[in-house]
Amino acid sequence: MGQELPKPVTEFRKLYPEMWKAFTELGERCYDAGPLNERDRRLVKLALSIGAGLQGPLTRRFATPEKQG
Repeated sequence: MGQELPKPVTEFRKLYPEMWKAFTELGERCYDAGPLNERDRRLVKLALSIGAGLQGPLTRRFATPEKQG
């Protein structure tokens, strides 16, 4: 992964590697099957990050806006 995960998520991933693998595969399959294009998916992630009060995704999103569209 290209980003550092919060400590509880990292611990969960270490404790339950098979569940983490299934969870990430589910996310990938949902993206592939869903009606949203890549730009709209990023906007949804951005909105969720704002709603959750997470600064990391916001910092990454605006660090290189010309590359991300």
